[in-house]
Amino acid sequence: RYEQFAALVVVTSLIPGRTCREVICRLQELTLVVESAIREAAPLLQALAKLSEVRVFDDEAAWTQAAQSAPVAVVGEARLCLFMEIDVAAEKARLSKEIARLEGELAKAQGKLANQAFVAKAPPVVIEQERQRIAQFGATLQRVREQLQRLGA
Repeated sequence: RYEQFAALVVVTSLIPGRTCREVICRLQELTLVVESAIREAAPLLQALAKLSEVRVFDDEAAWTQAAQSAPVAVVGEARLCLFMEIDVAAEKARLSKEIARLEGELAKAQGKLANQAFVAKAPPVVIEQERQRIAQFGATLQRVREQLQRLGA
């Protein structure tokens, strides 16, 4: 059935910023939260994705509570999400380390563009690359800071 297969595919896409190997390793620790519309697919999803548990909700309020801090995907008529227990202290440390790395990369790129000798000698393509790097690092830095803030830092 299309919706069951689509739900399985979506499960692996719900963990942002992780490699395929990390997703597969982590699935064994995760709980899939689904609406009652795909109740019959729950055992299949659990077995194929090697999930620790699949919770099915009939009540909208209970669904909303369970899915409030999880990535949600829509498959056909149903919504599903992965519920992950995280070590908040470890995640804060990881995000802080990533912020420091991004700030360093941003400062390095800004330093290059602030250096008149670099700008005078560098081809326009290189200058544009550095501007793009600044924009990308800035956007990523903002997202990581928002994640850290959501954790209460």
